[in-house]
Amino acid sequence: SGRWTFLVILAVLDSLALWPFIVLNVRRMHDLGSSGRVVGWTVVAATVLGLIGLLPLPEALPDWIRGLAPVLGLMVMGNYLLGLAVTPGMSGANAYGPEPRRFGAAPA
Repeated sequence: SGRWTFLVILAVLDSLALWPFIVLNVRRMHDLGSSGRVVGWTVVAATVLGLIGLLPLPEALPDWIRGLAPVLGLMVMGNYLLGLAVTPGMSGANAYGPEPRRFGAAPA
C-alpha cells in the first residue's frame, strides 16, 4: 500500500544519503588502523534501533518504550561519531596505507 511504498522510497533515499557518510567513516577507521566493518555495524545498530519505533509492539508495553529505541539509536551513532572526532589517527603507515596527514607519503 501507500505507506510501504513511501518507506521503500525513503529507504532508497536514505541509503544514497548515507553513502558519503559511510565512505568517509571507513577512511577514518583505516586512519585509526581499524577495519571499516565497524562503520557498517554501527549504521545497522542505529538503523535497527530507529526502526523499532515503527514496529507493531504488544499493547501491554508502555508508549515510552516505543520512543526509547530511536533515542538509543541516536545515542549509539552520536557516541560513535564523537569517538571518531576525538581519537587521534595513527602516526606512520598501517595495514591500510600511508598516513593521510603527510602529503605524498610513500607507502610502506
